[in-house]
Formats: sequence, structure tokens, C-alpha cells
Amino acid sequence: MAERIGEARPEGIKGFNSVLVTREAAIDSHRLANLDDPNQPLALISTNPVEGNFGLWPAANRIRQYMDYELGKPEHGGVTLEQFLSMPRQWVEFLITERRAQLERVNTIRAKEEAKQRNQDLTSRFGMDPSKL
Repeated sequence: MAERIGEARPEGIKGFNSVLVTREAAIDSHRLANLDDPNQPLALISTNPVEGNFGLWPAANRIRQYMDYELGKPEHGGVTLEQFLSMPRQWVEFLITERRAQLERVNTIRAKEEAKQRNQDLTSRFGMDPSKL
């Protein structure tokens, strides 16, 4: 690829211009962006399908974790998003691990209470204890 681009480079292109020509040739040959599209004159600046995976970026993952674990609520730490994003990774991991464990405990208790309520409903409806079946 590099040889083909180097061979196609016209005489007299040197320095930074040679970098631009090489970059444009690579972008065009790999179809990363359509450089000839009149509707997008700034194709190199705009997003393209290859770099459009913003949801996979580390900052997006941290923001998603902040929202999923509701760390901004006062009862869960009351950390602002700016504070959360500026924290060292080990603190973030600690907060998320603690919140995940807390959610698992709450969900386990809630599931037991719901099962108990279902059993009581079945007992009152049919006159039999489902745990004895």
C-alpha cells in the first residue's frame, strides 16, 4: 500500500503536503470517508462510519455506569458527574463494586418478599400452601 501511494505521488510534493496526499490516498482507498462528496466538504473533520462508535469509548462507558448505578443520588454517594469522571479509576471501580453489591442485596430481599407474597396470595385463593406441593 505504501509503495503504491508513494509511486502515485506526483513529483514536486514534499514535506507536509506529501503527508496530506498520503493520508487522502489511504482514506480514499480504505473508503473511510468520501472526499469527493460535495455535500460534505469537510469529510476529514466530520464523523464517518468507522469512527462513529462513540458508545464504545471509555468516557461513554463511565457515564453509562454513573447513570446505571445512580451515583448522583444523595443516598448513593451524591457524586456529581464531573467529580465521577475526574476520579482515579480505582475509586470509580470501588464505587461501582459497592453499588453493585448493594443492588444485589436489595434485589435478593425484594425477590424473597415477592415470592412470599405470591405464596400468601395462592394460599388465600386456593386454600393450599404451594411450598407443600
